[in-house]
Amino acid sequence: MNYSRIATYLERRQKHYSLPQDLYCSDEVYKFDLNAIHYRHWIFAAFEVELPNSGTYLSMTIGESSIVLVRTRAGDIRGFFNTCRHRGAQILPEGSGRCQRIVCPYHQWSYSLEGDLLGAAGMDAEFEKKLFGLKPIQVECVAGTIFVALSDAAPDFAPFRADFEPLISRYNLRDGKVVHHQRIVENANWKLAMENARECAHCNVGHPELCLSLVDGFTLDRSDPHNVAFYEALRSRGIPDSPQESSWYSAGHVPLRPGMKSMTMDGSYDVKKLLSDEVVDLGYLRWSLQPHCYNIALPDYVFTFSVMPLSATQTQVHSKWLVHKDAVEGVDYDIEQLAKLWETTNNQDVTLTEINQKGVASVGYEPGPYMPEAESWCERFSDWYCDEALNFCQQMQAAQPKAAALQE
Repeated sequence: MNYSRIATYLERRQKHYSLPQDLYCSDEVYKFDLNAIHYRHWIFAAFEVELPNSGTYLSMTIGESSIVLVRTRAGDIRGFFNTCRHRGAQILPEGSGRCQRIVCPYHQWSYSLEGDLLGAAGMDAEFEKKLFGLKPIQVECVAGTIFVALSDAAPDFAPFRADFEPLISRYNLRDGKVVHHQRIVENANWKLAMENARECAHCNVGHPELCLSLVDGFTLDRSDPHNVAFYEALRSRGIPDSPQESSWYSAGHVPLRPGMKSMTMDGSYDVKKLLSDEVVDLGYLRWSLQPHCYNIALPDYVFTFSVMPLSATQTQVHSKWLVHKDAVEGVDYDIEQLAKLWETTNNQDVTLTEINQKGVASVGYEPGPYMPEAESWCERFSDWYCDEALNFCQQMQAAQPKAAALQE
């Protein structure tokens, strides 16, 4: 990989402007992004309730790396690369299930739920099984949410936990259940999908259904009497009235429009059984992580939106809906109605990101200026990306002469 060339793309980026074309379109940059960004940062992976019992597992792919999360016999959640230590076969298929042992379908090597190698058919008596357990990944659980990191280079998780846990705990996610999962492939670069999720300047035209209840948290008028009262009420309850954030995460409450109870097609609750009575006046909790997710917690449901690159010009979008575990389908909620607002919004965004990709691929494309207020979070995302990517380039460039010298 030519780190010098990629560094040139990054250094060419003009402050307050969108990214140079190669950063949206290059196959080389796609491979670079996986190593520099997705494998080195925290990823929201799942809810704890998706792994309810010992032996339940969830297999998913981050970039081109399959991982597995599993509930152990002791009840904790572990994460591993989903790669057999024999000859590297993927062990568990994408999706969820339950097992007593993790068994590779190729040559039947078997592992405990804790990742230890138990059986290695065909190996001699001197073979040390303890050296060939599944390779672990970092796993952190926060009030019912699960985050993973594939590298020790990921940022310190403790500040995020300290900021996020008091906010999300009120929603009692461990008493929830995931009732819907939408998967979409967008023919657009993952950074365009993230920029689209980081602004709502397009919402009035692009998402009229969403705008019924949504107050644009990116351009919030703090002087509006409705919003003033909302944040005064937060402060009176000891809840932060501004986002808790750093360069790679943000979490905070935003008001809904006056008279709206939830983000639904009509602003009323779509789930009769609420997650918690404690959050009925808290608007919506917006929490996001660089590089990949934007999530919403409401009194009646939680919605998560996650993007993952498939290629330079394709992105996998995952969305999940969580409701209270005691909510009964057909009585307390209807899946089609519950999913309608965000599925409509997601499908609208497919069109928007794909025309964006077609435009940036043109020989006529030049990076354009971000709107100072309405697209400030887009700029923040692009700034973060460029800083992280350029730092990685510099590390790799510094390491290359050392590696060459060692080979000599």
